[in-house]
Amino acid sequence: MNSLAIDITRLESLLKIATAENLTLKDLLDLTLEEIIALSGSQIGYIYYYSEEKQEFTLHAWSREVMEACAIPNPATTYQLEKTGLWGEVVRQRRPIISNHFEAPDPLKKGYPEGHVPLSRFMSIPVFREGQIVAVAGVANKAGEYTDEDACQLTKMMDSVWEIVARKQIEI
Repeated sequence: MNSLAIDITRLESLLKIATAENLTLKDLLDLTLEEIIALSGSQIGYIYYYSEEKQEFTLHAWSREVMEACAIPNPATTYQLEKTGLWGEVVRQRRPIISNHFEAPDPLKKGYPEGHVPLSRFMSIPVFREGQIVAVAGVANKAGEYTDEDACQLTKMMDSVWEIVARKQIEI
């Protein structure tokens, strides 16, 4: 898909999210997760809230496919930044992280627990509000390689969604 087609698809996804009626914040982010997986051509994904003050990730949701394939008993829903491997680099480096050869050795990885969904490719981006990282979104297992354009599209999508999230939080 060319860049213009991807832009159009992203805008259609944003319109779907922005005009969905009677959604709770959870439902809005669940819909967003489905849309970012489709937009990126990925098989799985996640959205975590992030607290810069606590240096802590709090799970919003993993995609349904992850939950169906996950064999980890009682997976954690909060993680301290210091204990994360490659997926925490998005916060430490404050930029998108792409790994198109996830199975290859990497000093930034700390492994993952037995029963974790196998990963072949991985991409994650930080979501900023007023200079602070407030969330991270990640996708994995795209058939082809992730590119900088994929990271740019995911960033644009999540930045726009977070404007909607901020408005919804004011309404609550």
